[in-house]
Amino acid sequence: MKFDKKNILIVILLMVSIFFIYKTYYSEDSDYKEKLKMLREDNERLQKKRDSLNNAKFLLEKEFEILSKNSKNLELRLDSLKIELNNQKNKANLSKKELDELRHQLLETKKKIEELKKNPPNRQESDLINSLKSKIKK
Repeated sequence: MKFDKKNILIVILLMVSIFFIYKTYYSEDSDYKEKLKMLREDNERLQKKRDSLNNAKFLLEKEFEILSKNSKNLELRLDSLKIELNNQKNKANLSKKELDELRHQLLETKKKIEELKKNPPNRQESDLINSLKSKIKK
């Protein structure tokens, strides 16, 4: 092999690059070790924080599932209560209608009683007897 300037320059550059690689990765630099130690501690702290967050996430997911089930149950109960409320409203409306009818009948009966008090029927002997018999049979 010829040792011309080009080959010598390549060999020198190769040696310089190997020296810098060695110095960078295998040197006994205290700052480098300190930084590495700090990075490892940060990594451990972050891993612990990640684990605690994963646990909290798991617990929150379980709580969400429970609350979701409770929400569904409460929605079903609310729907059934709404149906029952509508039924009770319908029943109350029917009762009110019946009450109004009874009040109307009561007023009519009171009017008839007042009319009869003012104008009592004048019945003769046979009509009076037949009327009393029909009232007794009832």
